[in-house]
Amino acid sequence: MDTVSTTHATHVLGTPLTAASIESIDSGMILPDIDRRLLKIRPMATPVDQISRSARSRASGSMEVRYYTVDSRPSSAEVKSVAGSDGNDGEFLMALVEKNDYKAFSKTDTVLLTGALAGGKSHTFYVLEADIRGLSVEYVGPDDRFVADTEAEGESTIVRMGRAAAELDVQTPQTTFVPKPEHNFCQIFKAQVEQGAVLTSALKQADMSFTDQQEAAIIDMRMGMERNFIFGSRRKTSGPDGNVYFTGGIWHQITREFRLPSQLCTGDFVELCRQAFTGHGGSARKVLIAGSKCVRTLVNPSKEATVKQMGSVETEVHWGLNLKVISSNFGTLYVVHSETFDLCGHEDDGIIIDPEYLQKYTHIPFSAMLLDLKKSGQRNSDAVVLTEASCLVLRYPEAHMRIIGVK
Repeated sequence: MDTVSTTHATHVLGTPLTAASIESIDSGMILPDIDRRLLKIRPMATPVDQISRSARSRASGSMEVRYYTVDSRPSSAEVKSVAGSDGNDGEFLMALVEKNDYKAFSKTDTVLLTGALAGGKSHTFYVLEADIRGLSVEYVGPDDRFVADTEAEGESTIVRMGRAAAELDVQTPQTTFVPKPEHNFCQIFKAQVEQGAVLTSALKQADMSFTDQQEAAIIDMRMGMERNFIFGSRRKTSGPDGNVYFTGGIWHQITREFRLPSQLCTGDFVELCRQAFTGHGGSARKVLIAGSKCVRTLVNPSKEATVKQMGSVETEVHWGLNLKVISSNFGTLYVVHSETFDLCGHEDDGIIIDPEYLQKYTHIPFSAMLLDLKKSGQRNSDAVVLTEASCLVLRYPEAHMRIIGVK
């Protein structure tokens, strides 16, 4: 009999729980006429799984889930130079640092130039043409004429604004998108609970029923699923019993990241919120699921500068979770500690997810199957197998962000 001892329990692995096995662990547990309640510990250890179950899950007809992701069209580009157009006063050619960035702009767009070349001001231009050379633009204002500050040091950026059509224009350059196909695998998660018939009818010092065993197994199963949902690696292998599918975690699906210093300075938290809530059109309410050191860095009232940035930190209940609420001018951030990050070596890190774009796919809904081992002649015990085949995907990767703690 294989066992694993923890602070509050001894876990029996790979064999049914019998009266003999309990006696070998604690000879005084099974006693007559003693009624004790078994202490059940339900840690808030699966926030990602909890949030995904609170929303509607999509049924998947296959173990492989194919879905489409989309992000917003680029709205800015870095400018290399602004040169006057020969013979045309007020027309300029903007050369871009990345030549292919011209594809983010179209004829009749208005653009705003800021940075070093703008001389500390913001200047509006009208796009006449956009090609590999850059942008051919006409100056709009606010001054009567524009002179690029070529001696200033620093970056210069153009930001795409709205289009300006002429009075007789009926059509405008088309803007469409084709979403990018992605895929993930549903992983078959299982847990089996088995208890001998003799033990079931025995009087035990602890009031430990078969239902209690199932509940403990579900908690352990969900904690394992949580680790796969966050840090799992996507893969499919084949064996004698068929294919084995491994689901890819959302940590690897996120494309943006923010490096969080271990000691917050004035403006660090504001910059974190700015990057988390702007530039992609996501929701104004997001959840930061993080390791203990990351949470300690963010939610620490002893840092005067941080408190001034964040205001008071309150606690609210959403999705069945107790969340620390941090408000900013960019959006509301709900913070919750995750044991999974600590256990997996990411206590300094975290992820900011947008619940609106977190999608769960289920091939086999969570179910319990009773096994009649008595009739089959295998064992005189009660058994139930818990099963779920599912995966998580991020439908809009740009709306989420990894937090990397700088040690």
